[in-house]
Amino acid sequence: AIIAFGLVIYRRKELAPEATLESYLSREAIFLFNNILLLGICFATFWGVMFPVFSEAFLGEKSVVGPPFFNMINAPLFTALLFFMGVGPLVAWRKSRFSALKKSFLRSLIFGSLLFVVGVFLDPSRLFAALFFGTSGFVLSTVLIELYRGVRTSGSVITLVRRRTRRVGGLIVHLGVIIMAVSMAASSIYKTEKDISIAENEPFAIGSYSLELLGLRQFNGSNYQAVQASVEVKSAESSKVIETLFPERRFYSRSGETTTEVALRMSWKEDLYLAFAGLETIDGEEKLALKVFINPLQVWVWVGGVVMLLGSLLLIQPFAKKEEIVLASLPVKDQGLDLV
Repeated sequence: AIIAFGLVIYRRKELAPEATLESYLSREAIFLFNNILLLGICFATFWGVMFPVFSEAFLGEKSVVGPPFFNMINAPLFTALLFFMGVGPLVAWRKSRFSALKKSFLRSLIFGSLLFVVGVFLDPSRLFAALFFGTSGFVLSTVLIELYRGVRTSGSVITLVRRRTRRVGGLIVHLGVIIMAVSMAASSIYKTEKDISIAENEPFAIGSYSLELLGLRQFNGSNYQAVQASVEVKSAESSKVIETLFPERRFYSRSGETTTEVALRMSWKEDLYLAFAGLETIDGEEKLALKVFINPLQVWVWVGGVVMLLGSLLLIQPFAKKEEIVLASLPVKDQGLDLV
């Protein structure tokens, strides 16, 4: 890092930009702001990870920072990053007029503001969560509006992709980022984690589920001994059986290690994890100790990743028109570039 920093200083003249920034209301400025925010997120993550090393080296005592530190620093930075990601597609290169952008921003701002108000109304204690989802709604709206305009003007999706391949690919990548961001935020903010103890044939309600232990069985695997629990998962409202999960606890005699095989139920709404924590006796009755995790919208992280991959394939394909690569050299427009 020191050598790299020294090289940057040594070659500062060669690294100086050839053109100056004409306006802060331009796509070049949005890229600059996004890069600064990304550097801030990287530095905060680096500082949090390396803080135990630094504290032990300089103070003689190892201190560790946990998730609250990363959430406090990175969450606002990432929210700002999302906002600029929504602004970027609506702003022209070199310079834009604010008056011309009002129409482009109005619908997206209204939609994002409505989501923010709804979030505050549903849960006033999570103001920042409402702000994050409102910002995500703003970005989602800008992406969908831009795609709709392009399809409407081009006549079809195929024509649009052929004419503005990389532009469409960039918007699809933005769409994937939004899906992943909303999924990770929801699974982090609204997750449920609880340690429970359940006896056989005694249902335990948690979240939208009712868990009931059907029984335990012991068996020998190829190189381990295991205790497996059969846990019936029902709907807490209708008592309808959803699925039966089989969390395990394994003991490997050769290494002396004990591991937990987590049982998982995935759905589009949320993921349910059951971890076999052990067996315990309470008031003379043997009970199963479980760690239960309910993560909302977890599967959408993978959906967002697939969407980002599809957009990336459009960005790197070799048959895009040359005009798309030199957008910065096109004449300045009064408002954001259209998809046509």
